[in-house]
Amino acid sequence: MGPRAAVAAVPEPTSCLLALVGLGALGMFARRR
Repeated sequence: MGPRAAVAAVPEPTSCLLALVGLGALGMFARRR
């Protein structure tokens, strides 16, 4: 178990950002309806 294991344990900042953006977009679409 090297540095790769530690990286896999913590989600990448880009993936977290994409998830937040996706949730925000879904919320906006739901509000517009």
